[in-house]
Amino acid sequence: EGLDATEYVDDGLGYFETHCYTVTASDGVDESDPSNEACATTDPALNLSHFTDLPDNTGESHLVYIESAIGLELGDEIGLFDSQGFINSGDCSDTIGEILVGAGIWEGTPQGIVGVGSIDYCDIGGFQFPGYADGNPIVIRVWNAIDDMERGVTATYSSGQGIWGETLTVVSFEVNYEVELNLSLEPFMNNLISFNVELVDPSIQSVFGDNLLIASNDHGEFYVPSLSYNSIEDVDILEGYTSFTVLNELLTVSLTGLPVDPYQTITIHPFMNNLISYLPQESMLSVSAFGDYDNDILIVSNDQGEFYIPSYGIFMLTTLFPGKGYRIFLSSDTSIDFVYPPPELTRSFGQDIADIESYKYESVSQRYDIQKTGLSTPIVITSINGDIEPGDELVVYAHGAVIGATRVINTDSPILITAWAGFHDYDIDLPGYEPGD
Repeated sequence: EGLDATEYVDDGLGYFETHCYTVTASDGVDESDPSNEACATTDPALNLSHFTDLPDNTGESHLVYIESAIGLELGDEIGLFDSQGFINSGDCSDTIGEILVGAGIWEGTPQGIVGVGSIDYCDIGGFQFPGYADGNPIVIRVWNAIDDMERGVTATYSSGQGIWGETLTVVSFEVNYEVELNLSLEPFMNNLISFNVELVDPSIQSVFGDNLLIASNDHGEFYVPSLSYNSIEDVDILEGYTSFTVLNELLTVSLTGLPVDPYQTITIHPFMNNLISYLPQESMLSVSAFGDYDNDILIVSNDQGEFYIPSYGIFMLTTLFPGKGYRIFLSSDTSIDFVYPPPELTRSFGQDIADIESYKYESVSQRYDIQKTGLSTPIVITSINGDIEPGDELVVYAHGAVIGATRVINTDSPILITAWAGFHDYDIDLPGYEPGD
């Protein structure tokens, strides 16, 4: 009884802020103990504040309907991207790059976000204007209003395949938080590695310390801790790296960070061995990753002596894995922009892959134990005449030493022999062929 005020209005608060209050009763002389604490959160912002760099409306659009989102808070922003959309405007320069094409604020219930499509009237004397390009993967990223962080998502599509230009896209997704990447470096060989997480400290010295003898990329940059030489500095998630450990046992490095956008463009150059990273969080068949680029690829290899050579129908490199790097040489004389496909677009080659894996197992030499050095060259025998039959072995020598061998399985198709190169630096002596052998 006798209370003068039963309400309190707190004005001038920011959007999406949580405030907590307690009250006491006072008669001007005595004051009661505080009440229990009551909290409330202000409404989210009505306007976008992060994903704001949107293209102007072109009249071309695509509806992405979000059924559910796990890991979002009210007021978080959702951005829709095309990593290979048109970014030029009012000309015909064909400039391709990542572009934000749609955005919205999460309200806690199913909602639609509209993406802006590009237009191209250059063939009739007009111009190009920015937006998504039909057929490219839809990339979804979210921004948390509290910690000011962008994150990727894991999406599941109930309508459409997650491709710009489809009639309708219906998606549910879960926000990606930190994941773990485990790098395994074998002793006495050149390991091909890569990174697919965003590191708080991306310096190669922080990642490996003094556990490496030498590491390098395809730009002629090196890390040699014993010489205090480091021209690599920070690791690049789009690059692959060769690395030689100083240990005589397996080196395992565990890294945590946010998963990177797996649909970033990797530029692969002609007339050189390109070392590229593997960006997805799950393994992928090589034919799914590289199949659309077969006309431009001469050869892809890993550090295990496995090769992908489409012109000869050789796909002994069957699967790509997180943490591994890959060496690519093009057959074309122009650069290509390579993007890993989303899971929805990967093709099924179940029986074909099983047959290749069986062939790989059966073709391993039973007579020779070849040391893998991480440096290899493929020898492809397209035809062979003479007294040879399945079960025989073909052997490759250099300066009198066996540097490769395979067991013949089928004489009617090309036969692959992996020849291993030697390594004779930094007090390391690994057998294999030398330049000029």
